[in-house]
Amino acid sequence: MQRFAGLVSGERIRCGAVLELCREELAQLCPCQPQEGWLRCAFDFARRQLFPEQVPSSDGGAGAVFFLSVLQVLFTVQREILPFDPMYDFAFISGEELEQSPGAALYEQMLRLWKREYIYEMMRLGLEVTPFRALEHIAGVHHIAITMGRELKEAGVPVDLALVSGSAAGHDIGKFGCRPGERVPYLHYYYTDLWFRRRRLTEIGHVAANHSVWDLEPDYLSVESLLLIYADFRVKQTLGPGGEEITHISTLSDAFAVILNKLDGVDEAKKQRYRRVYTRLQDFERFMEERGGDTSPAGKGGGPDDRRGGPGRAAPGVRGAQHSPDGSAHGVPELCPAFGAGPGRDGLAAAAGISGGHRVLFPLSAPAAEGGDAVVSL
Repeated sequence: MQRFAGLVSGERIRCGAVLELCREELAQLCPCQPQEGWLRCAFDFARRQLFPEQVPSSDGGAGAVFFLSVLQVLFTVQREILPFDPMYDFAFISGEELEQSPGAALYEQMLRLWKREYIYEMMRLGLEVTPFRALEHIAGVHHIAITMGRELKEAGVPVDLALVSGSAAGHDIGKFGCRPGERVPYLHYYYTDLWFRRRRLTEIGHVAANHSVWDLEPDYLSVESLLLIYADFRVKQTLGPGGEEITHISTLSDAFAVILNKLDGVDEAKKQRYRRVYTRLQDFERFMEERGGDTSPAGKGGGPDDRRGGPGRAAPGVRGAQHSPDGSAHGVPELCPAFGAGPGRDGLAAAAGISGGHRVLFPLSAPAAEGGDAVVSL
């Protein structure tokens, strides 16, 4: 592994740079290089572990496993060196936090699958072989949800942090199961639920798969569900000057304005419906702030050793953490892609009763913009 030392100690590792140092072994394992190239081959191999029927099989399996394993080791090593980045890193719970969580056993099982199925490595590859920034959105949502969940728990609110972390980390895993041409903003909920059910992680999956703002409409929601929907609403992607996706953490009001302005075919009745569910998010944000939570995007934030700051990790005066495709931070751009509305469903109300979470009632009084996702095809 000595040859990789220069990669680990420098800037954030790029999969393409690791590939150049692995070509000799890959040639021995698979003399015929995959037609799509090794980066795409490894990305699709990992997707196939998640959704076998959705991704066509190809040659190069042995090489893909080798390459993904190397990436896993290098990312783990570098995670101990670089500062925590809420758009790239996951502050998974452990120790006392895990022991106090009713969902600890399922959560530990999910983390084993997370490693065994190369989920993080797949998302890092996705940054280089697709035009989409799924990792940055998913990591950002996890950061907000677990940061606010920890603050609520410290304030005395019963929160299952294992359920918060597991559902936030897996809430968009269904995007990697969508085929080209499928309506990702709608179908990724289905594929997310499918991944969790197949692995018998249904209690986490109930929360993870029901994160549309339309899922705010049931009268009773667990605090874990509210944390996920709130976090997903605030982490959005805009378009840069070259049409590239840029991920940023926004305020609640900014996120509402972005989404509402980009929705198509919205009549007054639907607009009022959005405002009603948005008001529930405002109620929940006030609930957190009244208990000492820092919800500002410019809050300090950080990893597991820095839990008292807010969900953002930007310098004062910056609306949130923004990342370009090259991983660099910068100001907030003006252009935004179209967002789609996720389907409404009744499952979240049921999930509040069986997830191990505590029911929290917020009055339904007036709207919201859909926290839907930009249309992507992986």
